[in-house]
Amino acid sequence: RTYGTKYVTVMFSTGPMFISLEFGNFPHRESEINVLSGDLYSNKTGSLIYHRDGNTWHDWDTEYIQWAGNHGTELGIYIALFVLVIISSCILLRFIYIKQKPKVASWMGHVRAKST
Repeated sequence: RTYGTKYVTVMFSTGPMFISLEFGNFPHRESEINVLSGDLYSNKTGSLIYHRDGNTWHDWDTEYIQWAGNHGTELGIYIALFVLVIISSCILLRFIYIKQKPKVASWMGHVRAKST
């Protein structure tokens, strides 16, 4: 299954989000969960898991997601400003439409009165 970008696809299909979602579906959520210690996945002698460099699933989206994680407050401000501009524009356009509507309606009324 693809979730749009490489990074998000890996996170939701095999990464931490996958584990979190699967744990939520687990019938005995109150049971204990064991987490491997850092020595068991740190590329040291005797570790169970070895990390290989490559980042084959990193693409343009990785940089954006990491930036958003590091600049959450700024991102929130940008989104809030964007939403504010959109809402203000809609209100302004609606106000202009309502102001213009009586003129259009009265003009249309005059045309109908003359043609009947």
